[in-house]
Parts: sequence; structure tokens; C-alpha cells
Amino acid sequence: MINKYLNPSKYYRGIQDVFFRILQFKYPLVRSNKKRIYLFSVPVHDNLGDQAIVYAQLEFLKSVAPNYEIKIIYENLYNSAIEEISFQLQKDDIIAIHGGGNMGDVWENYEVERQFIISAFAGTTNKIISFPQSYNFTNTIKGDALRNEARKVYSKASNLLLFARESLSLKNMTNSFTVKNHIGFVPDIVLSLDKRDTNVSRSNIMTILRSDRELLENKTKDTILKYLNAHYTNVIKSDTTSRYIPYIVSNRTRNKLLNSKWREFSSSKIVITDRLHGMIFAYITGTPAIVFDNQNHKVRNSYNDWLNDVDYIHFADDYSNDELEKLITKYNNTSNFMGKVSGLVNDSSYVKLIDAFQLNKL
Repeated sequence: MINKYLNPSKYYRGIQDVFFRILQFKYPLVRSNKKRIYLFSVPVHDNLGDQAIVYAQLEFLKSVAPNYEIKIIYENLYNSAIEEISFQLQKDDIIAIHGGGNMGDVWENYEVERQFIISAFAGTTNKIISFPQSYNFTNTIKGDALRNEARKVYSKASNLLLFARESLSLKNMTNSFTVKNHIGFVPDIVLSLDKRDTNVSRSNIMTILRSDRELLENKTKDTILKYLNAHYTNVIKSDTTSRYIPYIVSNRTRNKLLNSKWREFSSSKIVITDRLHGMIFAYITGTPAIVFDNQNHKVRNSYNDWLNDVDYIHFADDYSNDELEKLITKYNNTSNFMGKVSGLVNDSSYVKLIDAFQLNKL
């Protein structure tokens, strides 16, 4: 009990470490009479973009597949879960895989996990549905090897449905994987949410900028940040990661963290970001944003495909430095702006994904 009060983070980390070690050997999945959707590779890390994908996927499944029971399989625990599922899988059950930006070798472990899951269920008649992904295989020895392995694994699964979340990924998936696979094109699942809150007053200028392997250096971004620091006192620095707890494994914790982050966006007059979900969080909260690209260009392509008609989301490459500074001044002087929804993102945008879960045939 002493550790709990002296170092709460260490105490809870210890409990969660034990919990995950147990699940690696035995994943408890007591069978009910309901049809099931097994949602694999659900992240437990602190990236709130990924956690928002989990949240949006669960909301989506509750809406389009209300007769199904949803069972979450956390990342890195697929071995024990597959062993358990193999004894109880029924013909109407669906295998779903978490979406995001990890198809490829940049986040290699997730691609290896996806291939293992697809291989495990390729011989069944159950649908395997991969939620919207970004393709990110690099032109390196490692990237080529992993892409070739993906091509082999995916081509053997006639029950596999892949979904790309931007047009460049759709093109690359189509060129890399055989036509035996069904490849669809839908927006990032988080774009299906609406978190506009008119009860929150806007007061800050917020920066949401990455520092990981997807960072793309940009001189304009550096110039704008210097301009902000020199001319404004209401600038706050944030991110779409959280240091709240080591693992995010409960819906309650996930929802608490996401709602807190969305309130940050709702209280901002304008956001400066190079994160895909920085841009998407700005959109779903109706918050003006200046957006910079990232290393694999998923931000630019997502903007071009789904948000180019949104007049309060501004892609930085389309503006001069002076124009960007004027945009910042404009929104900083505007009281409680609330942006409208895109005409490119609506229920019909997701119809192929909806059909994948609702129709009996592939």
C-alpha cells in the first residue's frame, strides 16, 4: 500500500503489467449466444489519435452492427486470443482489425501483427475487415521485404477487405496487393464524429506538433512558431499524446482523456498542427487550423480528399508566410468561431464500410 501513495504511476503500472502478462497466456473470451465482432490490435498506448480511432470504431460498430457483441483484443495479445477464438468461432462472426497509419514498415510491429491475424483466419469463411488505413511501406530493403510478405499473406485471404483512408494509400494498396482482395476507400473513421461544443469559450492559440519518426522538417512552420512566440501571449503547447497512465485499456479512461483533449481544441481560437488527428480533431470540434504535412504525406492527402472544402482548415503550403500570419490574426480576433461540416464527409462516405459489416457476402 505504501507504493500506491508514494508513487501512484508506478503502482498502477505494476498492476497493468501483471494484467497484460496474464493475458499473453490466456485471453478470457466466454462465449455468448450473440454473433461477435472481434476487434484486434486495439492500442493501449498514449497516442490519442489512435485512441480516438478506437472510440470512433466502437461507436460505428454499435450503430451499424447492433446485433453483434464486440470483443476487444488488445495489441500484442493476438496469439493467446486467436488460440481462444479458434475453439469458439461461429460462421457469422467477423474479424476486424484496428485502423490508422501503421500499414507498412514505419511501425513494423503492427504490420507483423496484422499479417499474423490475417493468416490465422484466411482459411475460414469469416470476413476479415481492416478499418481505414494509411499505406506506409518505404522503398528500403526492410520495406520491400515486409511489403512482399504482406502481398503473399493478403493474397491468400479471399475473405479479406482492406480500406484505405486517403487516395494515395488506395493507389498504393491497389498496385501492391492482388485484385483478389477487396479494397475500399473511406475517410479516417474519426471524421465520422461530431464534437462541436458551443458551450466552450475560445481563448488560446494552440500548437500540436510531432517530434517522432513521422516529423517532416518545414521552414515555414519554424517561421510561424517564431512569429507566434514573438507576437502572442495566449499560445499554449499541447499534443495528441498523454502521460496520464501507462496503458489505456478501459472505455471510461479513453473517453475521459479524449473529452479533455477535445475541450482543449474547443477552447482554442486556432490550432497549428502537423498531426493528422490534430487536423481531424480541429475539424470535428469546428476549430480553425493551419495544417502542415508529415513525413508520409497522409496529412496532405487526407486534407485533399476529405477536407479541402472546409473554409477554416488551411493547408499551410497553399499560403505565403504573410497570409498565414494574417489568418492567425483574423481568428485570434474572432469570438467563439464555430466551423461547419464538410460536404465530402457524411454517411454516404462510409457506405462501403457499412456494407462490409452488414451484407452477408464479401
